[in-house]
Amino acid sequence: PRPLSPEVSRLDIEALARRIEELRDIEAIKQLKAEYCDICDDAHDPDRIVGIFTEDCVWEGEGVATARGH
Repeated sequence: PRPLSPEVSRLDIEALARRIEELRDIEAIKQLKAEYCDICDDAHDPDRIVGIFTEDCVWEGEGVATARGH
């Protein structure tokens, strides 16, 4: 790695690291939403749907299915 120039402060690097983490989080949310939509297109497969939620989730699709945990 190149040495940092004197005008780049530690705070600049920390702000950049926070922004990168924020962008990673946004991308993870986008990917999760895409997976959810794919599951919906797959007849709301309860085995797949519980895999994207927390262990204590309860997913209820009115007239479709109910799925608990994973």
